[in-house]
Amino acid sequence: MGAALGLALHPALPAGAQSSGTDRIYAESQREVERAVGEVRATAKGRLPTLEGFVGTTEEPLERYRSGFYECAIKVSEASSGGTAVRVVAKITAWYTDANPAKSGYRTLPSNGRLENDLLDRLGEILEPGGTAGAAGTPPAASKPQQPSPLVPFRAPDPGLSEHPAPYRAAPAPAPAPGGTGREAARGDAGGSGNPAATEADRARAEQHTKELRDLEQNLEEVLRNQAHPENLAAVRKSGTPVYSKPQAGAQVLFSAEAQDEFQILEVQPSWVHVQISGASRGWIRRAQLELPGGLAEGPAKAGEATAAASAVFRVTRESVSRFAGDWAPLRGKTVKVFDVEPSAGMATSAREKRAFAKSLLAGARLDSPSGAEPPAGVVVVFDSSDGGQISTTRADLEQLRAARITEAEFWHRCSLDPPEAFEDSGKP
Repeated sequence: MGAALGLALHPALPAGAQSSGTDRIYAESQREVERAVGEVRATAKGRLPTLEGFVGTTEEPLERYRSGFYECAIKVSEASSGGTAVRVVAKITAWYTDANPAKSGYRTLPSNGRLENDLLDRLGEILEPGGTAGAAGTPPAASKPQQPSPLVPFRAPDPGLSEHPAPYRAAPAPAPAPGGTGREAARGDAGGSGNPAATEADRARAEQHTKELRDLEQNLEEVLRNQAHPENLAAVRKSGTPVYSKPQAGAQVLFSAEAQDEFQILEVQPSWVHVQISGASRGWIRRAQLELPGGLAEGPAKAGEATAAASAVFRVTRESVSRFAGDWAPLRGKTVKVFDVEPSAGMATSAREKRAFAKSLLAGARLDSPSGAEPPAGVVVVFDSSDGGQISTTRADLEQLRAARITEAEFWHRCSLDPPEAFEDSGKP
């Protein structure tokens, strides 16, 4: 009887694009294989530093995806031909950014088989240390001609060990060739071929492999350093965090999020964060259970003083990108990101509340653009109410505020407040 050992797939994501799976047969008993599977299970899921090299053919370019995760389901069963069969199915998910925000969200991508084979290779190394185990229908390593140590594919990150693991590592030493034992046979010494030229060639190949490994590691670390993390994503702190349908403790739980799952921020309240799950799907997560980007990472007590009332009073009704329609010189005729905002029914608003809500909204506003398009030169917040008004800021000034290079007072002074009296308390912005 087969034993299914694996990790449950993310409940909120479709499973249609996962790989068809990779199979391998091992000579060991099912009990031994299950024990080895237990040792590799910790690395059966985690983040992908890059999607290239792990994902199969996709309809959209990989540049539109970010925040990749992988998860491998492992099934162990008795092989009909003897031994133990292991089947690995990898699922890859990533955040897809579409020109139409309603179509953005987490999507499942096809695996190209690299993750599956890598996990099976590691399993084989545990079952037969120092040998080449696990290839279905192949003889033991000792009966094969001696070969140079091959490159071992990228090992997916091992949670809790390192944020930037080495992308490659050296393969185990080859098994002794017939007629020799241990290192002497592998080196061509006593009991080996005794061919100095062959030994020197092996040494040269090993040195070349080592150089390639160092270059690959440096290249991947450079890619990781250069990857910009989006400024409007909230990351879940702990696995099992509930995502609610409403910002209420007794509301329906849509699903439980895993640690480090990331969601696009739609609205921030003192105790709750409104997030986009996928496409038009929305949900609410307790603020204390999320890691928020810099502009929103203040403690609830401090942030609540400025945004508690505003978060409850206002809501965003529409987001769009268009040409600036006003006459303010810094943005005249330029492309801008526009947020239409309206107060909740029956709620009165004040200049202080409008500025507090605008600050919270601007702190998490996305300033990127579809591939090849001109990035917005600024952001405009339009308050649709009888005492409304419009706040406009340039991209440069907003980035200065986010980086704490200018004060909040200086930021408001640089903005266009139209009309000024709609955003002033006692004559001050």
